[in-house]
Amino acid sequence: MLIYQSPVHANSVLEAISDCVNIETTAYRVAVAYATREGVRTLVAAIADQVGENWSAIPKTVITCFDFGHTEPVAIELLQENGFEVRIANLEADGKIRLRSNPSSFHPKLYLAYRPERVQAVVGSANLSRRALSVNVEAVSVVDLDLQEAEVIWTALEAGSVLLSDEMLNDYRESRPRQRAAARLDEPPIPRQGEPDDLPIFRRAVEDCVVNLNEHQALWVEAGGTSGGSGSQLELPRLAQRFFGFQFDNYDDEQRKIGEPILMANAESWPRPLTWHGHNRMERINLPTTAQSGLEYAHRIILFQRSGTAFEISVAAPKSARAARWIEESTASGTLFRVSANSTRRCGLI
Repeated sequence: MLIYQSPVHANSVLEAISDCVNIETTAYRVAVAYATREGVRTLVAAIADQVGENWSAIPKTVITCFDFGHTEPVAIELLQENGFEVRIANLEADGKIRLRSNPSSFHPKLYLAYRPERVQAVVGSANLSRRALSVNVEAVSVVDLDLQEAEVIWTALEAGSVLLSDEMLNDYRESRPRQRAAARLDEPPIPRQGEPDDLPIFRRAVEDCVVNLNEHQALWVEAGGTSGGSGSQLELPRLAQRFFGFQFDNYDDEQRKIGEPILMANAESWPRPLTWHGHNRMERINLPTTAQSGLEYAHRIILFQRSGTAFEISVAAPKSARAARWIEESTASGTLFRVSANSTRRCGLI
């Protein structure tokens, strides 16, 4: 089974991994190029809940590497705290820490859930980071293996690794900041969310160049009550039009057309009007109607994801796991905003 994940299809990788474990799981093994603290936290929370009271007793192993300094030391500590044996691949021949790649980089992304008579493997592009498990564009497959097949693969992976020692981790922690091959920020934890009134205004963040909309893959907006006879008109924050590729600046008291971005849903696409309404000082986009798209918009969260020259729409209920992931990722990256000074509706970038 092939599974595709993106902001529109959030949590698909994590759900695939979670679906492979249950109370019958006897062991759990992971081999990934790198791990982050937030990725470990997300994975453990999901699979420990599925396994239940046997979680602490089952053998658990992660093989990762120190290439490029991408693996976070705190991720390794968190794995150990949760009962994982940690092994490190791609050390130098003399056992010293490697922070640069080599002709044979350690690059698997493999999650193995063992049961008495078979193993389910999730294999694909997803490393052990929060975003890889939730909103990054990733593709993975779920594969059934017999125990012998799985053991042959794991034995080969394990043979190219060594058991992590305290000395090795200390050396890595000390050398990582100085020797990382490229600047890469650690994956930030999700801060506690404040009240909407405490959030910055979207328009001001764009005007002050706090955010560059071209750098973001998706924009989501809390809809509240939609307007129009078909309930498909969404009030956007001012300057949201720049996310759709426009440079409109005639914000007077009139109603003016900004453009017609192409919106997609369920493999169909429509050019839809995006306008400025001077009377309420808001931008408005006419979404495809429910009859066209099958989507309900009122009191939902609506996400637009770049898809070539078009924008794919996804809709989620406010309390759903998908909506929570969108909000969490915007919160973690500092791109959670209030739609306007006069509104408590939120919006965010991913």
